[in-house]
Amino acid sequence: MDRIKKLDHLRNDIRGVLSMVQSVPGVTANKQKLLQIVGDLEECDIQVIELRNSALFRIRTCSNNFREYLDPRSQCSFE
Repeated sequence: MDRIKKLDHLRNDIRGVLSMVQSVPGVTANKQKLLQIVGDLEECDIQVIELRNSALFRIRTCSNNFREYLDPRSQCSFE
């Protein structure tokens, strides 16, 4: 979670810089670079969230299967 917070702060810092840079004439290359960095960070956030959700889903599935396996009334085999 700390990494996600750091990414949020970094993205907000970059957006702040971007808003200042936009008012300055003749720095379109820098603006494009900053926009690309913000986009990369957002894509990274999405990947982190997807990985976290996938891991949580696997943990829940495994834990449910294991509970079912431990239940003496269950016909489940834990594989």
